[in-house]
Amino acid sequence: MDGTQFERFVDRLLGLPHTDYLPVRAHGPLGDMGADGLMLGDKVLYACYSPRTEVLADIRKKFRSDLNKAMTK
Repeated sequence: MDGTQFERFVDRLLGLPHTDYLPVRAHGPLGDMGADGLMLGDKVLYACYSPRTEVLADIRKKFRSDLNKAMTK
């Protein structure tokens, strides 16, 4: 699956048992602010990452970037 397909799959999967799960969509220049899903009741933020690379340093960089954005927001 590519990144978008993977995110949609995870949205469907998490939405099945969790009625308070909300997918987070990118919004113009703001993007998704490092988040892909949110469970309001449990205050849990999800970030999905389907890397286009297998370079571990690149994956770590993307993960840390998304985590920093999410923590800030």
